Amino acid sequence: MVIGNFVLSAQKSEPMITDRPTQSATSAVVPKSRFLAEYGFIYEKINTNLENITFANFLFRYGLIQGLELRVTQNILQSENTSNTNERISGYSPTTVGTKIHLADENGWIPQISIIAQVTLENGEPAFSPDQDVPEIRFNFSNALSEKVSLGYNLGLGVPAKQPYTLYMLVLGYTFTKGWTAFIESYLFLEDNFSEFSINSGLIYTVSNRFQLDISSGVNLSGVFPDYFIGFGAAREF
Repeated sequence: MVIGNFVLSAQKSEPMITDRPTQSATSAVVPKSRFLAEYGFIYEKINTNLENITFANFLFRYGLIQGLELRVTQNILQSENTSNTNERISGYSPTTVGTKIHLADENGWIPQISIIAQVTLENGEPAFSPDQDVPEIRFNFSNALSEKVSLGYNLGLGVPAKQPYTLYMLVLGYTFTKGWTAFIESYLFLEDNFSEFSINSGLIYTVSNRFQLDISSGVNLSGVFPDYFIGFGAAREF
């Protein structure tokens, strides 16, 4: 689960632009020689008997050259089933590594565009790991609709060996007062004979141009897992 903040790109100053706390990824790329560390905690209620906790959702981003960043995502998870013997599994998620590349600047109604190419590795705790490495490509777009309102959207394709999937994400943000941004987002995950449609919202507080805090929550509207989630996190640029 990974998250993004398009709203800050509409501000006149130039604070960092993070990929949290939404499921969408921002179109912005970390500047050259900058390091951005993003952290999140997530509680998910999967169903009546199952819950997941992400104690640490880490995303590390480094601007290798202008217009290109390197990315590593690593989670520390716990899954608990209370239906029988309170079975609990915890450990590291599979690691995701990749890059984000700037493709185009915003120009009027033409959005800012970037692309993420990444792969989720077959490692970590076996209960959380895929059967094989999972390559994914995602196009990220954003438009500043006004000084306070911005729109972001992602189109993605994952190509595991067994069953490809597609992602569609849309997020609208509003900076209602200095330092405070609210957002609402919808996202759709599709693969053969399966679909997941969810909506979430939250608040972002920009403490400074290099530090932010956030809180968010969401629900699943398609009758599949998870029923709902809540989370909070922070980001710091160096």
